[in-house]
Amino acid sequence: MPTLLTSDELDIRILFTESAPDVLTFVREAIRGHEPIGLSTNADHHVYLVNLANLKQFALTELDRDDESLADDQITVLTSLAELRDQAG
Repeated sequence: MPTLLTSDELDIRILFTESAPDVLTFVREAIRGHEPIGLSTNADHHVYLVNLANLKQFALTELDRDDESLADDQITVLTSLAELRDQAG
């Protein structure tokens, strides 16, 4: 089940293809290492750098495949843990 990361401090939402327990493990590692993650969108050709360690609060929510809560105007970046780990090298 995909997992959505949201925070009032971010202009974007991050949709991971993996389940919440896997995403939580990754987020904890990113916070411990103070490592920003790079996210790009094909739609608007922007790159977003997000340092999860700087966020005061965020939420992880598992979504059903047919969930329509993403149908608003906020930018949602789709990524996978494998893609982010490849970027980190």
